[in-house]
Amino acid sequence: MAETQAKCPNCEKITTFRKKKTRLKEGVERTYLKCWHCGYTRTVFYTDPESRKALAECQELLASNSATEAVKAKQAEIENMLYALLERMEPA
Repeated sequence: MAETQAKCPNCEKITTFRKKKTRLKEGVERTYLKCWHCGYTRTVFYTDPESRKALAECQELLASNSATEAVKAKQAEIENMLYALLERMEPA
């Protein structure tokens, strides 16, 4: 998993945040960062089977050097899916 150095908003120490995943209900995966000093966690995003499929399709478009407009359209679709999923998982 990828690691990022940043200041933790909870303990205010510079820490290495490691990206982690956990599976939730209905095939939803939560990707989050965790502080090694205090254990604080911050959700980066959620994905479900439908959004993971769309992400894979976008990767295929990028790999095949498809038209830029098709890639932009797919990225916009994925962004909308991820925001809707975030709202569902973490209602305001």
